[in-house]
Amino acid sequence: MKQTCWMAGLLLCLTACASAGAFDVNTDMGFGTNPNGVWSCGYVVGGDTALYNVPLFLTGDTTGLNVWSKDGETDPYGNIAKNTNAYDLGNQTWPNGMRWFAGKTHMMTPSGGAAGGRVTAIRFTAPEAGLYDIDVDFLKASTGEISTDLQVLVGGTSVMSKRVNSADPAAAYDGLSVQLSAGSTVDLLAIPVAGSGDWDGGFSITQVDAVITQVPEPITLSLLALGGLALRRKC
Repeated sequence: MKQTCWMAGLLLCLTACASAGAFDVNTDMGFGTNPNGVWSCGYVVGGDTALYNVPLFLTGDTTGLNVWSKDGETDPYGNIAKNTNAYDLGNQTWPNGMRWFAGKTHMMTPSGGAAGGRVTAIRFTAPEAGLYDIDVDFLKASTGEISTDLQVLVGGTSVMSKRVNSADPAAAYDGLSVQLSAGSTVDLLAIPVAGSGDWDGGFSITQVDAVITQVPEPITLSLLALGGLALRRKC
């Protein structure tokens, strides 16, 4: 009987913790609607953000690559792509050695590069007010010698900025218990670097791993403790 009650209390805690909400860009990224739940993707030009509006399901050498684009054009405005295969896609002869890792979401800088003034973006919008842990990892996927500036913005304020290249291909941001109001945003940006690579910083592919988790409020943890105590007494 005591073991049954202990298991019930554990299940209560696990259920409540799970309900707090974890949002994973690789798991959640869909190609039916944009925005899709808390995630949206598009490009920034002149400080204004516009959403990609046409999903593409590529074939041929890039079969299994799903892409969000502007008006069906994958290059001029950059894109967000997910490799749905169990293997990497890429070719050394493609611009800047384009590559997409298996099962991952990627950001591509616009083909116009820095001169085009466009920035590729993924946005998380908080579904409700609360504390959130923000875990973002970037990894340069292009095999060519090209640099990309990566940024994380929370509520429009930069909290991480790093230039990645072949010598230093990774960037990360770990924000613990960040207070967000309902509708607050977390933006992940890939910015072309002028004069970099063969296309002025364009056609640069960056893998994105982003998990944003809502943290249970202290009152929730207190209620869980009371619930567990009540179960123990009943046992």
